[in-house]
Amino acid sequence: MSRADLPAWLLTYAVHSTLLIGAVWLLVRRGVITSHHLQDTFWKAALVGGLLTATAQTALGIRPAGTVAIQPAAVAAGPTSLAGTPTPTPMPTRTDHAPPQHSVSSGTSSAPTLPLGAMMLYLWIGLAALCLLQLLVARMRLSWRIGPREPLTGSPLDLHVAALCRTAGIRRPIRLTAAEGLTSPVALGRSEICIPRAVLTDLDPAQQRSVLAHELAHLTRFDPLWLTAACVIERVFFFQPLNRVARRRMQEAAEYLCDDWAVDRTGSGLTMAKSLVKVAEWMHTPALPLPLSGMAETPSQLVARVKRLVDDRQPLQGRRRWQVPAAFALVGITAVMVPGVRPAAPSHGAAVPAAPVAPAAQDTTRPRPRRTPRPEIAAVRVTFPTVSPTPTPTPVIAGVDPAMISAGIAGGVRAGIAGSFRRSGEAQDTARQSQRVAALVAALRDSDVEVRRAAANSLGQIEDKRAVPGLITALHDADAEVRQQAAWALAQLEDKRATEPLIAALKDSNTEVRRKSAWALGQLEDQTAGPALAAALRDDDAEVRKNAAWGLGQLELRTAPAELIDALKDSNADVRRTAAWALSEMGDARAVPALRQMLSDTDADARKNAIHALGQIRDSSAMQAIIEAMKSTDAEVRRAAAQALGDR
Repeated sequence: MSRADLPAWLLTYAVHSTLLIGAVWLLVRRGVITSHHLQDTFWKAALVGGLLTATAQTALGIRPAGTVAIQPAAVAAGPTSLAGTPTPTPMPTRTDHAPPQHSVSSGTSSAPTLPLGAMMLYLWIGLAALCLLQLLVARMRLSWRIGPREPLTGSPLDLHVAALCRTAGIRRPIRLTAAEGLTSPVALGRSEICIPRAVLTDLDPAQQRSVLAHELAHLTRFDPLWLTAACVIERVFFFQPLNRVARRRMQEAAEYLCDDWAVDRTGSGLTMAKSLVKVAEWMHTPALPLPLSGMAETPSQLVARVKRLVDDRQPLQGRRRWQVPAAFALVGITAVMVPGVRPAAPSHGAAVPAAPVAPAAQDTTRPRPRRTPRPEIAAVRVTFPTVSPTPTPTPVIAGVDPAMISAGIAGGVRAGIAGSFRRSGEAQDTARQSQRVAALVAALRDSDVEVRRAAANSLGQIEDKRAVPGLITALHDADAEVRQQAAWALAQLEDKRATEPLIAALKDSNTEVRRKSAWALGQLEDQTAGPALAAALRDDDAEVRKNAAWGLGQLELRTAPAELIDALKDSNADVRRTAAWALSEMGDARAVPALRQMLSDTDADARKNAIHALGQIRDSSAMQAIIEAMKSTDAEVRRAAAQALGDR
């Protein structure tokens, strides 16, 4: 393949790689390709297939129907061949009747310039070189960040590696090293496993064996080499963004396959899941400058991997014999049937473009063809009519005279007026608003109970804090519904002056008043209400207890009341769920034993809330409880535990 073929080869590669990667993505998306072995094979084929098909069509002369021929055009006047060689300029024609003319130099260079195709080719080479340089710099940064790698020859972990190699039939020597700068075990090259120091101290022998088996699986599959090749392709062919998609999907499939390989050699998916969680805890530093074949280098995939390991994972099946031929068939069909781009062959007898000649050297004996004048196109101006919008009449809301309340009008009319203040409040000025609030506060002392109820409700809708004293007084009203409306209105106003009166209302004889008061204290978010809400967790009414637990969760406490922890054993499922949620807001490690017992609760939502609460507690005992929850016989609990681990 000559240099003249390279532009056509690049364009063909761009077309074919887009079709191949897009086709594999669609097959995976539609569920046609489900197994990770098949996904791994097809993503690799899509990544390198465009290179093979473009080479087959350009170098071997395969010409599917629809192939486009290109002829790069010169940028400037100087003609060149496709390969960049200047085309000889023909001599001016000389006749018998005209003496030879001599051109006059104009002082400008007449050297030929590069054609457009060659310029694009050189631009691609330059940018690709810069991208490869960036890859080299990233590699150097990675080596610097990892630091010196200490061999672990003869250590217990090295013996684990040797035993795994014998089990898997691996004959080449595998080098085991440790580095301070690593946060996740990685496989390097063809025969090296590098682990963080924490593997030696923070993992038990079973977890260490799982980690080593996972990285050894990467080496047996040559994943580090594939990943390096993918990174090179990604940077050299920077104009194809889908290469990044193929590389990431190939890397994800490799992680699943290596998990399966490790579980089949160690015999425990749960141990592998625990190892993943432990390794993920160490990854608190920024991402590495290069993608590596590491155990937990893709945190976004961690939750799915843990779920898969703790659920009923199917035994690992080897690569089917037809998978590789199927991938090659896809590439072959693309090469034979998908059109590409080829360089145009010069036609015989075609005129060769000549360089411009000075006016004195041109042949004046031949008449010049007359140019047909182009007709002028008259400009057309389109005028759009202007339509004036019809003004929309603004509705006018008539004010309501507050004096009507004290004018001795019937109770039903007064209740209607009290309710109307809320509706008309948005259209009135501040002075009018003040009059309305004063009138409604006065209505809280009306002899008609319906008026008092409507006034309390309207004050809660208006949300004017000048009504707080009147509403506090209404908490002692003889009518229970007035007291309920007053507690609700005080919650809307969110004024901490109402905290003490609402605490007193927690002992009201009416159950609904106590419910509203517990909820209102949560809305106020005043931590001084904590002891009273904790005491309300012993109320006879389950709704009061639930609202009290919710209110405690709103107070941003850091120490959980003992009554709230005891509420995890409440006879009512709603109370238990809400108590678990409230504990998740506090993150108090003292609640871990009770939350651990709640994992066997009869209510499914209560169990999920307990898992969520454990996930929010930053304590090793909570982490251990979540890991144990992955052994639950309930699939929902296992999924919630995996999600909690991923959130951490």
